[in-house]
Amino acid sequence: MINRSNESKMRYLMYVIGAIVFFDIMIIITNLYIAPILTGFGLPDILIYLKALTFLMLFIIISIWVKDGSFSLSKSTLRQLLWLGFYVLCTYFFSVYMYKYYLIVDTQNIIKNQILGGNPALVFDLSRINLQQLTYITTIFSGFNSEIMLFAQALVLQAMIIGTKSFEIQEEPDIMYDTFMFDGKLFYISMLHMLFAFLSINLLTFRYELLSAIEIGVAVAAFAISILNFITSSDVFKMRNNYCKQSDFVSSHRFMILLMIINIVLFALLFGYNVYLYIIFSGTYRIVAALLALVTASYLLVRTKSILSLENK
Repeated sequence: MINRSNESKMRYLMYVIGAIVFFDIMIIITNLYIAPILTGFGLPDILIYLKALTFLMLFIIISIWVKDGSFSLSKSTLRQLLWLGFYVLCTYFFSVYMYKYYLIVDTQNIIKNQILGGNPALVFDLSRINLQQLTYITTIFSGFNSEIMLFAQALVLQAMIIGTKSFEIQEEPDIMYDTFMFDGKLFYISMLHMLFAFLSINLLTFRYELLSAIEIGVAVAAFAISILNFITSSDVFKMRNNYCKQSDFVSSHRFMILLMIINIVLFALLFGYNVYLYIIFSGTYRIVAALLALVTASYLLVRTKSILSLENK
């Protein structure tokens, strides 16, 4: 567990995460009241809520540790949560870049094929669409979600993650668990779960209606959690036939249990929505991917709980 001597470092980390949460709130306000309203939802408009919730969760956990002396947190869990924030930040960065590229290409296509080579009577309406899209792009360039702001957040967050390596931890004896406490299949099932989670994402469009926007948000959140679970299972697999600390072993398994409970709920929602699409004859391959992700998440949950129940050091 993280030693209380790191309180100043944790407090500094809390301020950094709090600043990122503030920027996310300003982005949401900008999207709601300042940025021009386009038809439907763009991918960044959806992922900003996921990013804000992720960093808000980080801020709350670190704040509780700083304020409550009885609250314990392992260094491995803290680093895993920070890596989750970093992956979500990178995903949002990529979505902003791709969405702007999509809007620029769409504007170019309208000018080339529908204005210059199309019906002159539609020039006014098409120009209005182009102006909206270009205004949206320039708003992003000059706003809190510009690439330079996101790049700065990523640099600072990466420095914070590297800095956690120097955190002092409470003295614990190193122990070696029996081999049967490490199920090698968990690592490979976690890899499959991550693959199925990726295949459940609807990446074939850039703009979404309300229900499909909720679907993509849930799918991306579940995929981010599956990545974190895979990294955690990899760390646990490395403990096999090696000395480790009891707190790292227990906290890693409890963390994976929590992640899989969340993913079971998310993939149950995704599977239910895809069943609805299938019923109305709009189903896709994602119904199979969501089902397989739900099955693997359930297996990981049951197996991890059974392993943790045998821990008696």
